[in-house]
Amino acid sequence: MTPEHLEFRDLARKYFGEKAAIDPLAEPAEAGAIRRWWRRADEELGLGGSFLSEEAGGLGLDFGFAAVLLEEAGRILLDAPLLPVVVASQALRGVDPVAAGQVLRPGAAVGVALGGTDWMTAPTPRVDRSGAAPAVTGDLGLVLHGQSLDVVLIPAVDAGGEAGVYAVETADPGYLAVPVTGVDLRREAARVRLEAAPAVRVPGPGDAAPHLRRVGEVAAIALALEQVGAGQAALEMAVDYARTRVQFGRPIGSFQAIKHRCAEMLIDVERARSAAYHAVGQVVADADLAEPAALAQATASEALDRIAYENVQVHGGVGFTWEHPAHLYARRATSTRALLGGPETHRDRLVTALRQA
Repeated sequence: MTPEHLEFRDLARKYFGEKAAIDPLAEPAEAGAIRRWWRRADEELGLGGSFLSEEAGGLGLDFGFAAVLLEEAGRILLDAPLLPVVVASQALRGVDPVAAGQVLRPGAAVGVALGGTDWMTAPTPRVDRSGAAPAVTGDLGLVLHGQSLDVVLIPAVDAGGEAGVYAVETADPGYLAVPVTGVDLRREAARVRLEAAPAVRVPGPGDAAPHLRRVGEVAAIALALEQVGAGQAALEMAVDYARTRVQFGRPIGSFQAIKHRCAEMLIDVERARSAAYHAVGQVVADADLAEPAALAQATASEALDRIAYENVQVHGGVGFTWEHPAHLYARRATSTRALLGGPETHRDRLVTALRQA
């Protein structure tokens, strides 16, 4: 972390704290409100284009800046499409600026399809390239911010078996999205199906498979960073409560059982942070991501799961109430654990990568 990274982190923490504070009793935000918030944040903080290359009209910030932003977003369970937008900046890395300009536009939230689409395996949507413009058909399953994104990048394969990345406008009639209220009340999602949706092909390397796999690996790392932030917030919440909640005439943090819980939560969050930021360094260095991405996601996913539920236990009865935000972190832990395949899937990928090394 350079001084510039830390300054950017402090700026993001202050901004998010003022503009997107957690209200445990608030209704889930609707897509239009999220889109409006994102556009304002993009104008004030430059969230959308910060991580794109300068040739593509961005600021060219390295992935370390994205990392601290994602961690801060995780701390407050930010309900905005930051995660898919950051991953999209990596999907557009190295793309010809003219071609990128066909996908990007000022103020638009351009993100990758995350959820039901596994970028590391063979894409299932089909693209018809016989007409004047490519048209994509297929079921994307659950897509994070499927309605609050303006443009969604998806992997698709044509009749000849050639895979690639395609950009679809969410306002197009061929983009069919049904909102879903799932476990996570702080993350907008929709079930999406494409029916001959007009698309723009994002030109990439000749062999698209490694590029698609790298996008999936970056997504795993980005999600791990969010999980680290959420875990840190839940840890701080538990420790603060243990310091102030008095039982039998003394703070409950003085009891050995609570001390041990908090100590184990700290170990979990630091182990997850170490794995996640090691992976960030590999992204910045343009190194192979198979091992660090799998390690980061498997570690951070399980860590947040334990930390979030231990936080509820430390709070006792109040931790189970709707009015307390502890349940929101437990919900985020459950949803993110399954989002990109779960820890077991990533451990299998880690073993495969180690065998191939």
